[in-house]
Amino acid sequence: MKKRLLFVLVSIGISVLSNAQNYRMKVTMKDGSTTVFQASEVKDVTFDDNGSTDTAAVEYVEVAGIKWAKGNLRYVHGEWTVADCQWASTQYVSGNTDQTLKADYQNSEYFSWGIVGKDAVEGSWCNVPGIDLTKFYSDGEATVETEDFDAAECGDLAKWATRGSYRMPTKNEFDQLVAQASQQYGYVTTPEGNQVYGFLFTNPAGDVEQNLEPREISLAELETGLFLPAAGLGYYDNITHAGRSGYYWSSTPIEGTTNGRDAYELDFSADEVGVSRTLRSLRCAIRPVVNGQSDTSQDTYVNMTVDDLNALTSDRSCVNLTINDVPATITYIYNNDVYMRCGDSAIRLSSTGLENVVSKGEVCIGTVKGDFKLIDGMPVLVGNDSTEASLTNFMHFPGGSEVGPTDATLGEIVDSQHRCDLIQLTGITLVENEYGIVYTESGDTQVMIADGFGVNAMPATIDANAKYVVEGIFASGNPFMIYPTKTVAYIPDEAENLAAFKQIPDGASTRVKLTDARVTYVFRPFGETYSYVRDASGAACFRNFNLGFDDEGKTLNGTLAAKYSERCIETTDSTNGDSLTIAAGEVPQPIEKKLGDITVNDVDELITVKGVKIVDSGTGYYRLATTEGSSDVFVSNGFYLNGNLFDSLDADSTYDITGILSSDNGMTIKLTQWFTKSK
Repeated sequence: MKKRLLFVLVSIGISVLSNAQNYRMKVTMKDGSTTVFQASEVKDVTFDDNGSTDTAAVEYVEVAGIKWAKGNLRYVHGEWTVADCQWASTQYVSGNTDQTLKADYQNSEYFSWGIVGKDAVEGSWCNVPGIDLTKFYSDGEATVETEDFDAAECGDLAKWATRGSYRMPTKNEFDQLVAQASQQYGYVTTPEGNQVYGFLFTNPAGDVEQNLEPREISLAELETGLFLPAAGLGYYDNITHAGRSGYYWSSTPIEGTTNGRDAYELDFSADEVGVSRTLRSLRCAIRPVVNGQSDTSQDTYVNMTVDDLNALTSDRSCVNLTINDVPATITYIYNNDVYMRCGDSAIRLSSTGLENVVSKGEVCIGTVKGDFKLIDGMPVLVGNDSTEASLTNFMHFPGGSEVGPTDATLGEIVDSQHRCDLIQLTGITLVENEYGIVYTESGDTQVMIADGFGVNAMPATIDANAKYVVEGIFASGNPFMIYPTKTVAYIPDEAENLAAFKQIPDGASTRVKLTDARVTYVFRPFGETYSYVRDASGAACFRNFNLGFDDEGKTLNGTLAAKYSERCIETTDSTNGDSLTIAAGEVPQPIEKKLGDITVNDVDELITVKGVKIVDSGTGYYRLATTEGSSDVFVSNGFYLNGNLFDSLDADSTYDITGILSSDNGMTIKLTQWFTKSK
């Protein structure tokens, strides 16, 4: 690792003349000792390439609570320095251009990651996974730690080159800079007239602002702001994107990288700033920070809502997800991932421990600490060392009803709305390509349907002319992805009876065929109309149909366009009675069922159960029971019959119950008439 730099004697103020033997070289050490050489005996003078020894002149600007050097680290003909002004560059590019330059390894500010010395200039790099750059190592495998700068081969290049005066910034500090500093894209005009483009970061007086309209940056602004030139990126023997983009190394490797290929860096172009990852073998610039200051963002957590996290465009450490004003609902759980909806936004929580304590449908409030990451386009809060302790401030409660998907359109998906949310696409076509990949499309944009949760979601065959309903998590990404949470459902052109219509997905529309379907009961609460209808296959509830069959006993034949929504059949824009005949008839009698034989297939049916007890469950609900004990079927005055006969119940008596079977709050018989004692 040790290289040597040759200086002629003239460069150190010694004139080598033809009679040099008459001169002596006297070297005085810091401890006062001296060494004398005859000039005639000196062949040359060399200096070890082991970093600058000038640690006194530490200058900085403080932005976002971090002390940044006033220039980039640079290597100029064997000397390591920090540039004396913020816009200084070893290879000037004037104007907002995107140039490719030939790399100059003797005059450079582009370094690969983790290696110290000139090897970092020429492209050697450290491939040790998870290496800690707060330490130096005397071997390339980073197994032997050292505090000797001269012996170091791996470590923090800025710290090594400045003998500890500065160090490389961490990813956390870059995150803090992006989150807390206002940003102005623009240029500094040099004394030679060059326009050096880059980003100016300043401490905001109020809210953080970002201005991408380029303007000139004044020298006065550089006194208190941080200006990073768009120096470009070292790639093989070239410098690419010079004048257009900037790439600045952090000292933080990618967590969990097994092959040591990547590390975090701050990058920007004319239209964005963010913290990303890139190959350690590429050569980025380094803007050092003052050594000795703590990584202030390491323990500083910023409160952010789900909406705030959805607005982020880059990773961010130390986030305190705060859910208070609007409770969140758990929409789906898969392995270590919990999907949560809060208002109009959603987020995925990964490896936080919540997957072990919450259930789908639960409502949550409180706070969770973690690190924010954009993973395949999804906003994700990933657990860290502080997450487990933070869960003491997180509460979850049973939800009032089953959580349902958000109705979405393909256009909204393509616009990246509903990221991480449980969504439903209704009435879409599916295509299976030659590789077995299933997708739907909006214009030129394809949205993949991938069985990421392993629910065997795909139908056995895909009909390109049919309509389908997909319910799942929108994973965003490139390409756009939807991971179904249940089997992709086919929507028939016409359901052959009521039972078949109730099998189509919630929110879907089609035609239903009615054959001798008879109205069994009509309920009219608060200006609405619920008509319960029975055919040979089963029963269903029609909500707010104004077609003349809202009287008990009416008989229906024909077909009807309708929508299935929230366990009711509703009208659509194309609903009419043109293909329907309605005839008067006798009111049908309830179907007698034994208590133990009642199933979900009987929902919406008018039934009678005889000879059962009615037991107060102690929670305001009444449960049906036989002489052998309680059942899971309840009874209620859900249709608001006059009076309250529940007050007159006799615990020793049995009763005959008649009503409509509902699944709103478990299996419940809503009384259509008051119960009577069994004979």
